Amino acid sequence: MANILLLLFTFFLIDPSLLWSLEEDRVVIYSDASPKDFGKSWKRHGVRTISFHEFASTRTFSVSDPDGVLTAVLVDARVEQALRKFLEGFQERWMDPSWIWSERRGNRTVYTYFNPTLRLQFSFSLEKPNEKILALIDRTYGKDPVTRQEVREVYQKNYVVRVHAAENIFEPWLDTITFDEVLLAATLVGNTFQPLWGVHDGCGLLQNLPDRVEAESSLPLVTYRPIQVNKSEYHSFILRVHRLAGSFPKNLWNEVNRILETGDMGGLQVPEELIVRKKGRDEEKALLYYDVLTRMGYETRLVGVRRSVGEDPFLMVLYREGGRGNWGAIWVDRHESGVSADWKLVPSILLGGEPLFVPMDPLKIFQQKRVDWPETAQWIGS
Repeated sequence: MANILLLLFTFFLIDPSLLWSLEEDRVVIYSDASPKDFGKSWKRHGVRTISFHEFASTRTFSVSDPDGVLTAVLVDARVEQALRKFLEGFQERWMDPSWIWSERRGNRTVYTYFNPTLRLQFSFSLEKPNEKILALIDRTYGKDPVTRQEVREVYQKNYVVRVHAAENIFEPWLDTITFDEVLLAATLVGNTFQPLWGVHDGCGLLQNLPDRVEAESSLPLVTYRPIQVNKSEYHSFILRVHRLAGSFPKNLWNEVNRILETGDMGGLQVPEELIVRKKGRDEEKALLYYDVLTRMGYETRLVGVRRSVGEDPFLMVLYREGGRGNWGAIWVDRHESGVSADWKLVPSILLGGEPLFVPMDPLKIFQQKRVDWPETAQWIGS
């Protein structure tokens, strides 16, 4: 039991990108959670479940204690570090789909999370667990010293949540916050795996923040056009591909084919929209290849290709590193590296026969949000 517990937590700690990339639609706490034991349930007799859409009809109030209410809900130390780094030099910042801002209250940094779509807002601070919480762990695992020590160490390495403001969702007719409403707020931000028995698993609303912050700071991306939406998610995607061993263009093709479905979402999606919606047309995937490779510093060309005059055109991305060497190609069907030193020969080498091709203007496509195929007479080889 103890080893399984530690392995589970270690898995979640190492790779938060494997966790929820989007917010889950509900939050759950135990209905018999004890206020004097920081929200731990000793018998786990039932749960209280709230769907996220229910927050639209509630209000946010500060808790009665000016120092906030401490809980035993655990948050990864990487989230605490990422929050500080994310807001360094800022009072508030947008992290799609929410605003986060901070303020100093005495010796605490209090963070406020606000999702305008859900109309969800709560305030919290993070701190190291005190002796009372560590003693609670000792009582929980009094007959299991191995698990007791493992859970103690996990808590000592990470942070617990203190809630300063929450939504009055259980008693909306009151202008006060109950302990269950406090615990609900803590569970929203808590890790998706809680190692202390009797503390319900959280929603992990900020669990992807460390990867997002790292992506923004660790990749020297080329800015040839502004990222319109979903900047953090897009950076995280590029960072994930960058971390894979082997050829970046090949890994990019494999990852896009792994996570994206083919379908029409209406209108032309820019790459940062496509990577979040996870569904798009072939030309949108090709534009994603072009955009990512260009941002990673590859020399790139976007070309329209036809196998013959009567066939439908498609987009192909040609690339090479450092302005020298052979050009590779990547499009929806396949990826090939080092095809030819002359980019104009790449389509015919890969497709055979005498295909037609024409250079395309990606910035114009992104600006107009549509692909305008040139007249047949403009295609090379026609």
